[in-house]
Amino acid sequence: MIEGLGEYVPVAQLAELEQRIADQKRLTKELDIAMNGEDAAEQASLCDLVAQAKNSESRTHIISPQVFEDALKERDQLMLALSERLPHPDDMAVEMFAMAMREKMAQKREEGRFGWSDTSICTHELLNKLLCGHVDKGDPVDVGNFAMMLWHRHERTSLAAHDAEVIEYFKNELVKSVKPIFRPHIEGVCAVVQQQITQQAKEVQS
Repeated sequence: MIEGLGEYVPVAQLAELEQRIADQKRLTKELDIAMNGEDAAEQASLCDLVAQAKNSESRTHIISPQVFEDALKERDQLMLALSERLPHPDDMAVEMFAMAMREKMAQKREEGRFGWSDTSICTHELLNKLLCGHVDKGDPVDVGNFAMMLWHRHERTSLAAHDAEVIEYFKNELVKSVKPIFRPHIEGVCAVVQQQITQQAKEVQS
C-alpha cells in the first residue's frame, strides 16, 4: 500500500510510478536551473514551473537559444560603450604620475624648497645637475619633477655637467694607477673627450 494513495499498487506499477517521480524531480531541477540558476530553490513542482514559463514571457525567453545570443550581443555593445567612455591606460598612467609629482612638490614646499622657476636662483646647469643626480638615487618622481621644471622653463636636459664629473673622477683614478710618464697622455685624452661632450651638448641645445 502506498502512503497517500490509500490503495494497493502492483510492484510493476510501483516501479513505473517511482521512475516517473524520479523523472519529474530531474526535470524540475533542470528547468529550475535553466530559468533561475543553480542556487534557486528546488521545491517548486514541475507543474508550477511549466505554468510560470507559459505565463511569463520573460521566463519563456530565458530558455530560448535566441535570447542567449541577444544577451551576448547586448553585453558586447555595453562593454564597447564602456570602453569608449573610459580613459586610455596611457592617460590614466600620466594622471597617476602627475598626482605623485604634485604630492612630492607639496612635501618639498613644506620643507622650505622654492625658486625653481627663478633662473637667478636656480640656473639651468643646477637643474640639470639635480636631475642627473636624482637618476642615481632611484626615485622617478624626483626625476619627473626636475624634468617638468626644465620643460616649463623651455630648457633642454643635458648630461654634459654630469659627464664632466664622471670623466674627472675616472681621470683622477687612472692618473693614480699609472706611472708618472703616462699621466700627461691620460689627461690629454680625457680633455679631448670632455671637449667633444661639451660640443655635442651645445649642438643639442641650439
